[in-house]
Amino acid sequence: MAVHGIDRVAIIGAGVSGLATCHALHQKGVECVVFEEKSRAGGLWVDNYYDAHVQTPKFLYEYPELPFPQDVGRYPTMAQVTDYLDKFIDHSGIRGKLRFGASVQRARQLADSRWELEIEDLEGGEKTTEEYGYLVVCSGMFSRIPHRAEINVQKEFAGEIIHSSEYRSIETFAGKKVIVVGSGKSGIDTVVSACSVSENVVQIARTRVWTVPENLLGIPLAPLFFGRAVCLLLPPYYRTPTYAKRIHWVFRPFKWLVFKLMETGMLLQSRIPFRAWPDVSLHHVLFTVGATVTDPKYMRAMRKRDFELEHTTIEYVTANSAVLANGKTVEADVIVLATGWEYDFPIFDKDTVERLRPEEDGMYMYKNMIPVNVERLAFIGSNTSSYTNPFTASVQSIWLAQLIAGERALPSQGDIEDDVDSMKEFKRKYYPVGNRASVVGAHGGFYHDDLIREMGIRPRRGKGIRSWFSYWFKPNYPRMWKGIMEEAHKKRTCPA
Repeated sequence: MAVHGIDRVAIIGAGVSGLATCHALHQKGVECVVFEEKSRAGGLWVDNYYDAHVQTPKFLYEYPELPFPQDVGRYPTMAQVTDYLDKFIDHSGIRGKLRFGASVQRARQLADSRWELEIEDLEGGEKTTEEYGYLVVCSGMFSRIPHRAEINVQKEFAGEIIHSSEYRSIETFAGKKVIVVGSGKSGIDTVVSACSVSENVVQIARTRVWTVPENLLGIPLAPLFFGRAVCLLLPPYYRTPTYAKRIHWVFRPFKWLVFKLMETGMLLQSRIPFRAWPDVSLHHVLFTVGATVTDPKYMRAMRKRDFELEHTTIEYVTANSAVLANGKTVEADVIVLATGWEYDFPIFDKDTVERLRPEEDGMYMYKNMIPVNVERLAFIGSNTSSYTNPFTASVQSIWLAQLIAGERALPSQGDIEDDVDSMKEFKRKYYPVGNRASVVGAHGGFYHDDLIREMGIRPRRGKGIRSWFSYWFKPNYPRMWKGIMEEAHKKRTCPA
């Protein structure tokens, strides 16, 4: 299945993935335009909640071609990320391809499989229609619509009920009684911010999750959690090479012991109270989005009991309090819903959505990028959740650029459907319920390998024993892959 007649490509979103896609297509000489609603690049990094910052170390959250500046802290802030992306734009020479303040309102596929876009100029209000030969959605895993957990309000709440994405100042919590609903990154960040100025803070979470330190007894956890070796203790990725599956079989008996030792070490080191001990195993974390490092401030606040942690849900809300499912009543002036975002693509019409085949656990696509039944459409970063998003987006976009440039062909429709069915079977067997279609988790290394191998590049860098050690026990550090775009540019794999 070859792609022919692509004159220009439309890219929706100038975040981490949109910029990577634009750069890869630009290097291949493919004409492209990036549409971005905001006034600068960065997506949610341009406008997010107070004190938002990267949750993985900066050496995992960067492009292969451009490392973060040395003076940037280990966990870059929102402003530092947007500054970094501005530098990447100039470094890549793609600024002229970005159209800021331009919102794609509708995307309709024409009879010849081209795309007709309705674009609104947000400054002037003018709407125009343009046609493109290929459409790439890079609007991220977070839609325009915050997910708001349903709360039964029996009496009109006298305070504020806000989504975590909506507060911009710590003064929102000053001297108030705050309830934070959710235990993800935004929930943890909100608890930390509120504890510094609030009268009282209560965090409500349905499950007790693992709080992951950056180091375990002096040993960095990044190689343990993000390296390929950890996959030897997990069910092998559905596209894992045969030799790796055999190695996995050898290490399988050690799975229980290794994870129990790690769990024990983390509990002892963190010194979290028994009431906060997780109710899921540690390897469960690796089947979500991989382990992310928990803010040490949150751990200290938990040990000092600066906030209360309730593992339950809100039954209903009264004028000045929340009644919990466990029977407790908590007074509140502000309720923050740190409950994520809706996974939605409202620009598509009903016919396109039906052909995308969304299911309860997400949209299963070929390579997490290519819809099975919609031609000339790809999702970069918008259907993949990994531990190193900029690198994942870079690898995906280089693979896609080869496809659009006619340097590779897709397999037959039947082979694509078989591959997607295999992935679906694998994830539904091992991954926890949720939007698991998009998650690569701890299998990220093998996911990257699969794409890199198809580019005609060997996934293992270097030669000798040292390269084997790095391959198995180090994550795919982006800077290790500097030059991958130039290397892929020289390859002419699978000509169409």
